[in-house]
Amino acid sequence: HAPPEQVEALRRWPTDPAFSAGERAALDFCEHYAIDARTVTDEQAALLHEHYDEPALAALTTGIAFFDAVVRVANAQES
Repeated sequence: HAPPEQVEALRRWPTDPAFSAGERAALDFCEHYAIDARTVTDEQAALLHEHYDEPALAALTTGIAFFDAVVRVANAQES
């Protein structure tokens, strides 16, 4: 669970001191992945590897992919 100060600061995640460098790297990755996974760069991936190990990155990517799929299915069902 995110602390309340991070929830409040989420819109300002790129610059808000409530987030660590690792959290910023993860949020940047998540934002790009959610908009268009093809826009995730090698530099973003390298930055994630500086802060997280392989199991954590696998969990992050699987979680994002799962929720992205859920949203896409829900949107398709509404159409």
